[in-house]
Amino acid sequence: MLRTCSSVFLMVLLLAVGNVFAQKKNIFPDAGNLNLSQKTFVYQNPVSIGIYERGLRDCQIFRDGEWWYMTGTGYAQGLGSEQTRLADMGVPLYKSKNLAEWQFVKNIVNRPAADKWYYERFWAPEVHRIGGKYYATFNCRNEQLGYSWQHFGYAVSDHIEGPYKVVTEDKPLARGNDVTLFEDDDKRVYTFWHNVLDDGTFWLGGAEIDLNKGEFIGKPFEAIKTGRVEYEKD
Repeated sequence: MLRTCSSVFLMVLLLAVGNVFAQKKNIFPDAGNLNLSQKTFVYQNPVSIGIYERGLRDCQIFRDGEWWYMTGTGYAQGLGSEQTRLADMGVPLYKSKNLAEWQFVKNIVNRPAADKWYYERFWAPEVHRIGGKYYATFNCRNEQLGYSWQHFGYAVSDHIEGPYKVVTEDKPLARGNDVTLFEDDDKRVYTFWHNVLDDGTFWLGGAEIDLNKGEFIGKPFEAIKTGRVEYEKD
């Protein structure tokens, strides 16, 4: 079971540990070589070996077998046609042995034809191992079909590197963005996401989900009450 909090911790670990020893030939030396009395923190970014030169954002990092894997938004949105095209290519998957040098595996979910709801803007994907299978979540839209804001769905595979089959092929689970999955101790699975309502209020909630059927169990619930969004977007 993969936890979102674990992904955040690993990213912090990557930035802190990897950057402290950036000047050493061995990126991660033995603990015996550490100077615990050193008070200077050496900060060096970005981690970029093997990653597309324009970057990767909304990253999730997780361990599976002998490899570290990473996915994320292909490139920042809203900065021009090239960026939009790259992020529209699908859900990228990278892997690494040391968290510093990465290699691109492939897009585990590819951009479909224009008659599908998940045609544009693949944002903040994640991969979760639940019940012996791998679930790749993604957030997309297709303005030509009426999906003018982000909606979310997922794909499933028996293997981390695929092939993946999109479960929500015909329609998304719901309107929203930054979707994640959580498996509780009783094996019930929940999905959580955020939305912006018509009055400008952020909604953050979730719902229990049947991963085999690709549908919610019961009605979505509000998890955190948030305030009204009051800013201008240029």
